[in-house]
Amino acid sequence: MLWQRISIPDTLLGGIAPKLSHIELSECDISWKSPLLKGLRRLDIFELSTHARPCLEDWLNALNEMPKLEVLILHNATPLAAQCLPRIYEPARTVTLPFLTQIDVTASAEDCEVALAHLALPALAWLHVNAASYDREGNDVQGVIPHISRNAHGPQDTEPLRSILIGGENTSPKIFAWTVPNADVNVKNTNTIALLGSESSPRAFFSATGAWAQGTGTVIVDALLATLPINSLSTITARNELRKEVWVRQAPRLSLLERVRLFPTAVVAFMEMLSEAEVVPPHLPLLPSLTKLILVDDQLTVSRTYHLRDVLIKRVEQGVPIETLDLSTCIMTDRAIQLLAEIVVDVRGPA
Repeated sequence: MLWQRISIPDTLLGGIAPKLSHIELSECDISWKSPLLKGLRRLDIFELSTHARPCLEDWLNALNEMPKLEVLILHNATPLAAQCLPRIYEPARTVTLPFLTQIDVTASAEDCEVALAHLALPALAWLHVNAASYDREGNDVQGVIPHISRNAHGPQDTEPLRSILIGGENTSPKIFAWTVPNADVNVKNTNTIALLGSESSPRAFFSATGAWAQGTGTVIVDALLATLPINSLSTITARNELRKEVWVRQAPRLSLLERVRLFPTAVVAFMEMLSEAEVVPPHLPLLPSLTKLILVDDQLTVSRTYHLRDVLIKRVEQGVPIETLDLSTCIMTDRAIQLLAEIVVDVRGPA
């Protein structure tokens, strides 16, 4: 028997369900004009068929009928950007959802941009966006970045962003941000930490995927970091490769950064930044508060050990020494530990 997509009729429950507060649909179609989409507190829609995707006006009208909505999860269920052309950079209309604390949108980058551009979310505490890019240079992702930044932190937040994890591959970068320091260090699986309701759920999560030209993923990460309020970050984990230039551009805004945790693909560029960093206004070295460095699963060859040693010496000369060097998961010799222990007070080698 062939599977057939179900379409929820407007007349279900007589079209009147005043006590209905939560609807969850997966691969079921529903009209955004349905009388069932009123007065909800939570709405989860996964995978509407293309013909069931709403026009912008119908979508905004429906959301306007849910003033007490608290959770909104839409995977390929928002208006199609192609139907909203010409693109509106300053929306003529927005809908305010005053009680919405959690939003999860998965769609093309342009669809994500259209959706987020037309929403005002003054109580938002959890943002999750997955954007699929169809532009080789990732220009469609650039359009959604301002809306990610606008919703990743706001006046409703009592604490600033304190920790960030940069993960994924260059063709699928991911950024997680928390208002709690050291939240990034406890992450074991970046595929599960963004689950709604999880204790480790970040304040904001953004991922993008695309068949891009080489280096596009790094450009996207750089652009997002440039617009996020990262001045209060105390901890960063980098799991993917970032160019040295990205670290150099962002470092002046990271004066409070105390700990950096690096996976193998991220080590080289970060070390190059530290080894070449010059004194910048206000006449302090880059990352002046950095005291702890963690390398994860790296293999410290002789050449890499001596390069790391040179970087550590330079930090001492600049008056901002690394105080703790955690290499407990790395492959290295006892001699390497001895060399590094001559520079750093607390060196933690493999057990």
